[in-house]
Amino acid sequence: MPPSTSGRVTTGAVTDGSPRTLVLGRAARSWRALAASVLAACFVAGSLVGDDHWWPVGPLRMYSTSSSPSGSVRVFVVEVTTASEPGWREVPINLWTLGLNRAELEGRWPLLQSDPGVLATLADAHATLQPEDERWDGVRLVRRSTPMVGGSPDRDATVDTPLVVWTVEDGGQVVGS
Repeated sequence: MPPSTSGRVTTGAVTDGSPRTLVLGRAARSWRALAASVLAACFVAGSLVGDDHWWPVGPLRMYSTSSSPSGSVRVFVVEVTTASEPGWREVPINLWTLGLNRAELEGRWPLLQSDPGVLATLADAHATLQPEDERWDGVRLVRRSTPMVGGSPDRDATVDTPLVVWTVEDGGQVVGS
């Protein structure tokens, strides 16, 4: 049966096999048309000028953008030091190690840049999550930049730039930008 434009909605069959019809009044149809129009306007605006904060009507940038095949891919890396291992070593960014995931860490970049001492909370979180591990004496956030050549990463040309550092001795400090 073709859809009706008269405001009638078929809701299923009654026991005798004939379709049961619900008739919407003018107010119900107007309300639904208004709601659909507002949602459509929100989705259009979100697509044109929205960003991650507009979700669910705006695009999530991680899905709506891409890296240039000849550009660079930049990610954050967390490195730590301990009393028994004084050199910096990379640790995984996940809930089991830091208590937050990569997206949460990257979203806190402005806070870390304005207050590098916040890195101490990562050491505290790790001590709580992994009490059997040695306590971290230092935490630093590093930007890893890997150039793309012809759409493939050139790992030999990767550059690590320390951005913010926290140590037990010196506290937090910005070391790069």
